[in-house]
Amino acid sequence: MDRSPGEDRRRTFALKFVDSVRTSLSPNRLFDLMADPHGCLTWHAHPNGTVVSSVDAPQGLALAGTEVRVRARIGKFPLTTRTVVTRADRSVCFETASEVTFDHPRLPTVFTTERYLIEPDGGGSIVRYETEMSRDWSKGTPLYRLMCKITDRFFAPSQTQRCFRDLIASAERHAASYTN
Repeated sequence: MDRSPGEDRRRTFALKFVDSVRTSLSPNRLFDLMADPHGCLTWHAHPNGTVVSSVDAPQGLALAGTEVRVRARIGKFPLTTRTVVTRADRSVCFETASEVTFDHPRLPTVFTTERYLIEPDGGGSIVRYETEMSRDWSKGTPLYRLMCKITDRFFAPSQTQRCFRDLIASAERHAASYTN
């Protein structure tokens, strides 16, 4: 994501979150599901109020360097997400960097990195999830910034954990629907 040199001064410190969970999916199967950008429309779990309307990505697995654009809506706010796969080692790691730009002129742009580290565990896997998120406040309002500070402090960790775990559970359900 190209940024101007002074842009970092307007950004918040990154929120960091780490979690891990065991899944019954093999490392290969889990990686293939995570690297399928069109799965965003077909099987991914999304937080309440989030609706994905389109995914613009090449067919097949999204490997390092692949760019994916998603149009979605969170509540009443339309947005565009531009995601670049920064690392894709099959059965080991899937990592992305994203820029979320809201259509609303006063909502800040959000920058995230997400990393899924996959380790074999018997017939399944252990997935370690690491994410960082920051905002560019050049468009944000002081009231919204205050609301975000409160949300980030008290709700973001549990919401992020729930989203990660829901994603893995959705992957398991999707994989099971093709084996039954």
